[in-house]
Amino acid sequence: MTGSQSISLSTPRTSGTSGGHLRRHRRAARGIRGATLLRVSALLGIVALVLAGCGERGNVGIFASIEREEKIEKSNLPENATAGSMVYDSSSDKYYVAMGRLFSRGESDSDWDEVDHPSGYDEGHTLDIVNVDGTIYAAFF
Repeated sequence: MTGSQSISLSTPRTSGTSGGHLRRHRRAARGIRGATLLRVSALLGIVALVLAGCGERGNVGIFASIEREEKIEKSNLPENATAGSMVYDSSSDKYYVAMGRLFSRGESDSDWDEVDHPSGYDEGHTLDIVNVDGTIYAAFF
């Protein structure tokens, strides 16, 4: 055999199909699978939230705990007041709180009583209160 011959190893193209057409089909299939995966993930997330929120097994879910929430009774302390400091006196089983004025209440009591200021400080405010070795000190001005 003289000369060189070339042999084509490529597959013959049939009419009506092209490489671009197959690529479009593959992309469309990936898009459908991705959308289905997204829908399934969203559905599983919603189911998990519902089961976690409404269940009463062991840990109480958020919706169940809100349903059982009890109204807090109003305190006799001044509204919107900021407590500067609070101490507990174990010898008298009382709590003391400085909120502009000095208040106290027993451990089992529900109402707070205003503590009288020292003489000369009737119009003064309580700055701070501390318990040092069982002795309670309050700063007035």
